[in-house]
Amino acid sequence: MIRPHHDARPARPPHRHRATGCSPLAGALALAVLSACQPSPSAAGPAPADVAGTAATRAPTAPPLAPAALEPAQVQSIVDGLLRSAYGADSFDASRGCWRHTFETGEEPQAYCMRVAEPRVVAGEQGPQVYVLTYSDPDAGLYSRVDPGLQGVFAAQAGADGTWTPLASSPAIDMGQNGDCGCRDSELIQVGPDRHGWLSVAGGVWQGVESSLYALQVPIDGAFRNVSRIPRASEDAPGEVNILGVDRNRAVVAGMYPLTVTRRRGDTLLDSRTVAFDPVQGAYPWTP
Repeated sequence: MIRPHHDARPARPPHRHRATGCSPLAGALALAVLSACQPSPSAAGPAPADVAGTAATRAPTAPPLAPAALEPAQVQSIVDGLLRSAYGADSFDASRGCWRHTFETGEEPQAYCMRVAEPRVVAGEQGPQVYVLTYSDPDAGLYSRVDPGLQGVFAAQAGADGTWTPLASSPAIDMGQNGDCGCRDSELIQVGPDRHGWLSVAGGVWQGVESSLYALQVPIDGAFRNVSRIPRASEDAPGEVNILGVDRNRAVVAGMYPLTVTRRRGDTLLDSRTVAFDPVQGAYPWTP
């Protein structure tokens, strides 16, 4: 549950409801939580505070990512290159340790402060790949209740000669509210033999009942797309939770592994199914 944001600016007109990201409190398997890093070694900014806990939880299950070796300086060069291209060469704010970005909220342009999570280096078929996550800083004091949070996701292919090629870039995905995307603890999981994606949860808890969906941002045709239609929890089944996993033992469809969905109520297993990627829909479909 996102805490209310107190803004000194006059209240804006009513806005449509936006789903809010939910931070995980527990998981079936331990998965590394992304930590903050400095966007530039020459312009270090303060590390962002931890996300406040919410009532919603999730437990994606996936094997640890395959390690891949790159020199730290090369990783930093790739990160800086991706973010300079996305937000502007002069957009890094050293005083706040974040990248300035302006986003059209539908009412008026809103200034954002995009922090950078720790980049992830994984093994790809053509060599190491670098995945980067940015997120709007909810503690920046810039946002009102109706301002969405933003998630930025990027990927690049590193070359053996020190060069790199961008694979996909989505600098500002609209999710959350109060300037908080709820995506700071997104997990990078392998969803295909040569593809990874950022997994998070979008939704919230209202009157003690969770309603949420898994969001899985995957690089497709140069941009990241949410390919999940799978709910985590529903108002129609209070107390029941779908646990998401990756099945590497079944046939790959359009470069994507099938997902496993296990429905539980506490420690009780209620149902289990396998969901294959649908290339026509461009997503993992879901039928209740």
